[in-house]
Amino acid sequence: MTSTTWRREFPGDAAQLREVRRFVNGVLLDHPARDDTVSCVVELAANAIRHSRSGQRGTFSVELGLSGQIVRIVVSDAGGSAVPSIQQGTNDELLEGGRGLAMVAALSSRMGVEGDDLGRTVWAELRWDALDKASSSYPSEQPIGVCGWRIWFGEATCRWWAVPSTPLPILIEASSPEDLARGIGMVEGWPGNRCD
Repeated sequence: MTSTTWRREFPGDAAQLREVRRFVNGVLLDHPARDDTVSCVVELAANAIRHSRSGQRGTFSVELGLSGQIVRIVVSDAGGSAVPSIQQGTNDELLEGGRGLAMVAALSSRMGVEGDDLGRTVWAELRWDALDKASSSYPSEQPIGVCGWRIWFGEATCRWWAVPSTPLPILIEASSPEDLARGIGMVEGWPGNRCD
């Protein structure tokens, strides 16, 4: 099986997240796993900037590999005292942070962390073999704005996802549009789970 890899290094500045997004979009173009991959890479890059020495005038790298039905993401940073870990808890507890790696884990089929405080690599693999099952039930779309939320269907996970357009740090996932609407309604406190 043939694999192709692209790698780019970025300055450890939050303004570079736009360039990271542009890089991934440019590599994957119309690839079926593009949207989920962009979400994962941007989250891992933001973590590298925020939680490692890369964000202190250092650099981090992003590597994308395509092989068969797998997109492999590798984000390497300059290390630091914080060890990446997936946080468990309620939506209220995750408001304080820790939801990013949980999202990456949910979107990927496998992920891992390697290295130490001198340099760390977080990797994830996204499969899109579930795509045929997903596309038979739901159209594949870019995130759309509804009632102040960005909503999309993750083709790799066959799950619905939503994040608020405001800086409120929360991620909702559900198995159907109806369940997603109920989850958003509970967060917003909408009577009857409707937005007016």
